[in-house]
This record gives sequence, structure tokens and C-alpha cells, in this order.
Amino acid sequence: MRYRISLMAVVLILFSAGFVNAVEKRGVLIVAHGAPSEAWNQPVLVVEKQVKDILDSEQSESITAVRVAFMEFVEPSIASTIADMERMGINRLYILPMFVGPSDHTFYDLPTILGLHCDKHIVEQLREEGIEFVDTDMRLTIGPVVDVNTITEILSDRVLELMDDSTESALVILSHGAHGYETRWEQQSKKIGAHICGTLGMRFFDHAFVGMGQGFVANGAPVIFRALQEHECILVVSMYLSMGVEKLAMNCSVSMGKMQIGGAELFSNHDVRFASRGLLPDKRIARWAAKKVGEWLDILDHTVPPDSRD
Repeated sequence: MRYRISLMAVVLILFSAGFVNAVEKRGVLIVAHGAPSEAWNQPVLVVEKQVKDILDSEQSESITAVRVAFMEFVEPSIASTIADMERMGINRLYILPMFVGPSDHTFYDLPTILGLHCDKHIVEQLREEGIEFVDTDMRLTIGPVVDVNTITEILSDRVLELMDDSTESALVILSHGAHGYETRWEQQSKKIGAHICGTLGMRFFDHAFVGMGQGFVANGAPVIFRALQEHECILVVSMYLSMGVEKLAMNCSVSMGKMQIGGAELFSNHDVRFASRGLLPDKRIARWAAKKVGEWLDILDHTVPPDSRD
């Protein structure tokens, strides 16, 4: 009897000292939109190992697993990845949306897929798209989208890659997202453009919102040609996660009666230089993710459980 009482006392002491928290297994899930193109998805998948390597170098033993998943089009999906992580024993998950800015995906779609938001219209729409919903007992926390400082640093380097000393250049920044968020993208483009011009000594920049689908000819090209009226050389970069604007521009076409003019021909007589890369590949995205994981862990480890407060 005395032995039983002593054993119970030890258990109670360990519990009150936070021993139960030691068995909490934490994971990180980085979510990107996904695309039918393997070339688009591959740079995103590389981020998984990069974040793991950074966390390992920082001796962050609090994280059991880091995974990347896609919202749609391709595996690994969010639901299948979370199910796999749950089988690993992970019971607390930090989810980072690897999106360049806020949208319906971050405000509504992702929380709905995770079971953290419910709206009949959104649920029906996601079901029509064939997206699987998450069913888990994990404790889920959603983090922020990629911060503007990281985007600015990367785009500054993309501009430098296009510049030379032979001619004065003007800058055009293209953004890409869902309609309804144009004002948010415009504000972000202006902030980034002003910083790049001030840092690199450029005197002019403009921007265009190229939404989902084939919007480059209608919205992007006019801004570029308007800049060409006053500047000989135009440098075009974009806030696209995993696609350079060069591919988008060269794949576009303009219909003129029975004629089809491709992007290469459209700009052939002008000095317009398009960035061949988006924000990825670039390790600064992984460093942003690892930093956010560190902040999350710090908050968890310094938060007093509500039931232990006076």
C-alpha cells in the first residue's frame, strides 16, 4: 500500500512539473497551392529538406517531422500528409501557408480543409474540386504567409541579375493572385518597388496585377509597353512563388485577326528583360519558415497552461 502511494506521488510530481509536455510530438506542415506541372511543384518540395537542415543545425529537437503538402492538383495532399504524420505519433502541428500574400486560400480554403472553418458554399466548392478534408485529433495552429521583407530581398536579387551598367533601367513588378485582393497586392507591390528603386538607384517602377488564368496580355503587357514609352530598358520581376515571369511572357499570345503573335515576337524589338525565376528556388524561403517555427516553439515553451495559473 505504501509503495502504491509513493508511486502515485511520483506520477503527480512529474505531471505538475510538465513531464506530460515532454511526450508531446510536434510537427511542421508547409502548405503550397500545387500545380499540374511537376516543374512548378519541384522547387516547393525542396523546401522541406532545407527547413529540416536548418532546424537540425539549430539543434531543434522539439520538431519530430517537417513535411510539405499541396492544397490541390497533386500529391502529397494536406489530408494524406497529416494522416501520415498522425501515424508517426505527432499530436501538435504547426501549419505554414507558403503563399506570397493573403487570399481566399489562406482565409477560407485552408482552414476549411483543416476543419477549422465551416461554410457550406466553400465546402461544396472544395468537394467539387476533389479536395479531401482533414480528420484528425491533432492540435492545429496556422501560421502567417511569407513575409514582405523576405519577398523584397529575393526580388531585389532578381532585379540585380537582370541589370547591367550599360543602360538605365526601369522596373515593372507583376503580382499574381485571386481577384478581390487587388488592393492588397497593389500596396505590397508599391512597398517593394519603392524599396528596390531606393536601394538600387532606379528612378521608375510600375506594377500590374495579373490574376489567375491568362491575364498577362490584358494586364501585364500594357504596363510594360507604357514604361517603354519613356525608358529603353525594362526589367520585369514577379511575386510568383515557383514560376519565373519569363515563361509566362514567352508563352503568351496576342490574336490580331487570323494572326497569332507570341510573347517572344511581341517584345522582340524592345529591351525587355524578364526574370527566369520566381521566389523559388531560394533558401531564404526556408529560413523564413524555420524562423516562424522557432517563434512558434518559443511561444509554446513560454506559455503557462491555463489550469496552472493562480
